[in-house]
Amino acid sequence: MPKLIAVLEANPARVEKMKVWLDDRLYMYDRSIESDLPSLLAVLRQRLSDILILCLDQVTLEKPLRRADGFSEVVLSPWAILEDCLMSSPRPFPILIHGDHSATQVIPLLSSAWKLWPIHFVTSDAGSHWVGDAWFPALRDSLEDTEPQEPLSDVLVDSNLQGG
Repeated sequence: MPKLIAVLEANPARVEKMKVWLDDRLYMYDRSIESDLPSLLAVLRQRLSDILILCLDQVTLEKPLRRADGFSEVVLSPWAILEDCLMSSPRPFPILIHGDHSATQVIPLLSSAWKLWPIHFVTSDAGSHWVGDAWFPALRDSLEDTEPQEPLSDVLVDSNLQGG
């Protein structure tokens, strides 16, 4: 099965531009562009071992998820939910976060577990022209981090717990 480029992006104009760039330049890979986190999580759970790169829209991830448990409404952090899914990955892969905020505003939202993944940032704006000008070049550059890496199960094992 081909590797998968998974994207979270809710803006229809951006989605169309991303499809054009991915289909033209990275046609050898499958692509999945989802507009909300639950849809992206469904794709990740199904194809986590096939992920080549994960591209995330920071603005979409700033919207808290709400779940009713029958008695009250629970607000869930999208970053934490995504992290739970990623921790079951057999290996780390590059993550490209695009948004109109700086990396310094995103980093505090991430737990130390995110350090296992090579994370890249690209600044977007209100239009869609930046997809070709900034997003695709950043995606292409981020793919340099796709060389074989240790499986996460090896990285997450605390050597102090094994045999002493």
